[in-house]
Amino acid sequence: MWKATIDERVLHFRLIGVNNQNFIMADEETGTWWQQVTGEAIVGPLRGRRLERMPFEQVTLEWWARENPRSTVLESRPEFSDLYHSIVLERGEDRDGEFMAFPVEAAPDDPLALGELLVAVQLPGVEKAYSKRTLREQNPISDRVEGRDILVVLAADDDSVRCFDRSLGDRTLELFRKPDVEGLLLVDAETGSEWDFSGTAIAGPLVGQVLKRWPVYSDYWFDWKAFHPDSPVYSAGEF
Repeated sequence: MWKATIDERVLHFRLIGVNNQNFIMADEETGTWWQQVTGEAIVGPLRGRRLERMPFEQVTLEWWARENPRSTVLESRPEFSDLYHSIVLERGEDRDGEFMAFPVEAAPDDPLALGELLVAVQLPGVEKAYSKRTLREQNPISDRVEGRDILVVLAADDDSVRCFDRSLGDRTLELFRKPDVEGLLLVDAETGSEWDFSGTAIAGPLVGQVLKRWPVYSDYWFDWKAFHPDSPVYSAGEF
């Protein structure tokens, strides 16, 4: 998610094309072309500028509504349909078909298949990718990235993902999924406190404490690696 202003000037964007399965947007004010994945201006008067990232989450509507019952939801309005370009697929997503044709070739040493769905964690100065399939198998995943101890967690809906900082004051928490409970509940090994998917301790000595969140977004491997060629990828079973 990007802030739609540059130098306090509000820009209005429209879709003009796709590059490597990423939207290319043009702003009506200057005609500059912007890349969705990086927020960078690639053609036009503002070339080289970058949009500012805004806080965001990628969770299911069900989970969002559970935590934010009074929030509003953007809905489709038929009276404005002519202002939008839509593609209606009469079949399910086909990653091997023309619609999802891969613009890059697989390398023999690729750690993931081209169409692998992953989640990327955004930390200061670095992003790291985690296979969604591996996360489902190991949920949650404890990791250390650039000196930061983090936890990547998949919610009980098997779709929503969050990343928490495991540092809390002078503690570094070791968090595990509590077995034999309905839904998702985490327990830290040091105090036995219980934590929910919001990163809040809901029982135990640390009740009321809240873990810091790091932004997470979903992408396909073939796309993410094109824009993050030197960024790390989590390997199953490794810390």
